[in-house]
Order: sequence, then C-alpha cells, then structure tokens
Amino acid sequence: QWQIALDTLGSMRSYADPNQITYNAAISACEKGRQWEWALELLDVMELEDVLPDVFSFSAAISACHRSGQWQIAFQLLKAMRRAQVAPNEFTYTAVLGACAAGAVWQSAVVLMSDMRASSAAKNIPVFNAAITACVAGNVWPYALELMEDIEAASVAQCMPVYRSLIQAVMSRSDHDHTRTSFDWFE
Repeated sequence: QWQIALDTLGSMRSYADPNQITYNAAISACEKGRQWEWALELLDVMELEDVLPDVFSFSAAISACHRSGQWQIAFQLLKAMRRAQVAPNEFTYTAVLGACAAGAVWQSAVVLMSDMRASSAAKNIPVFNAAITACVAGNVWPYALELMEDIEAASVAQCMPVYRSLIQAVMSRSDHDHTRTSFDWFE
C-alpha cells in the first residue's frame, strides 16, 4: 500500500500541489508498511515545499521508526518536532515509548513520561502500557509499579494489557522475595 500512496502522491503533482493532508496520508502508509526511510523523506520534502508538518506528520513518521526498530531516529524526530514548535500528543508519546521498549531503553521512557506529565497530551492506556513495557524490557519493575500509581492518579481506566505488562515486570525479577509486597498494590 505504501508504494501506491507514494505513486499517487507523485502523480498528483501534475494537477494539484500536495498538501498537509496528502503528505500525512502518504507518511501514514509508510508507517503501516514499516518504511521509515520513506516517511523521513516525505517529512523532508514537506519542508522543502513549504508544507508544514503537523503532529500527525511527525507522529506517523515516529511510529514508522518504532515499527522498524529505529528508536534513536524516533527520538531525533521528537526533538525535531519540538524545534518546529509542534506539540506531541498521546499518539506521539505512545510511538516513542514503544520505540523505547523495542530498544530496551527504559531510562529514556522514564524521561519521556516525566516530559509527558508536564504536557497537555492525554495520558491513556496505550501510553502507560508502552512505558510499562519499556520497564519490562529494562527489568525495572519498581518504576512499573510507580506507573500503575500514575494510572490511578490520572483516573485512566485500567485494562488487561497494563496488568499483564506489570506482572511480567514483577515476575522478571531474579529474586522473588519482594513479589508478595509488590502485589500488595492490587489489593
């Protein structure tokens, strides 16, 4: 599908100038096709053609990087997004946190969650689950437990994927002496 989107975008030039919506659709197709290089190329072309990338443009490109295991580039795009004065939303944070989990860089997930607390982005289950998954990847279950408390404080409805991620984090501990006290949270 991503090839069709790129072909359509290219052929469109003969009768109309591509705009933010058409570029976003093409970047989204690249995301679904895990074509992060093309997503980045389209972001560059947008800027060259004076079409301003928006939160959807950046989020789709970041998600393409996440899906392709390119967590460093996902972070670079987040920085570029901020330089362009485009505020990240919950989809942006979910994609970058997913990239953190894929790259097993839980420290970056902790920093991102701290940034997100200060932002106006909605805190939802996918965001928290991506952060907890990053903690699972880094074997830092105490921070995963803190995130569960944040979920409760944010009045976000809890769901099974979050519990599953948290249980994986706790059970991944090599010493299970503290497992009982860790599960006290659920009572």
